[in-house]
Amino acid sequence: ILFGGVEEIGWRYLFQPALEKRLPFWAASLVTFGCWGVWHLLYFVLDGSLFTQTPSGLALFLCGLLGNTFVLGAIYHITRSLWLCVLYHALLNALTQLLADATPAGAVIQAAFCVAAGAAAVWLWGRRQARLK
Repeated sequence: ILFGGVEEIGWRYLFQPALEKRLPFWAASLVTFGCWGVWHLLYFVLDGSLFTQTPSGLALFLCGLLGNTFVLGAIYHITRSLWLCVLYHALLNALTQLLADATPAGAVIQAAFCVAAGAAAVWLWGRRQARLK
């Protein structure tokens, strides 16, 4: 929980809201994804795991990260709760560790779910914004 929580303080509480002062939600989320993706790649280099990942595994990870960027951004926007972001991130990390030995099909399903959840989060956020206007 602590590690994901530290990440969420930076990404969802500080970085993405600062971007959204100048960019729409979807664009700020894409920039956040790019930076968060580079951050994870650098982390994977430092812990040595980048060199043990297959290209398809890395691509699936980045697809999941893209979806989760939108999910976490929407959670924060809708609730203004950093704690919900921390809990979601902790749950995601725990499930990822539990499914680490899963089949490639399981990884594809997990990444597809994250992207679909991200798309749903953007759609819900757009509907909420339209109602507020």
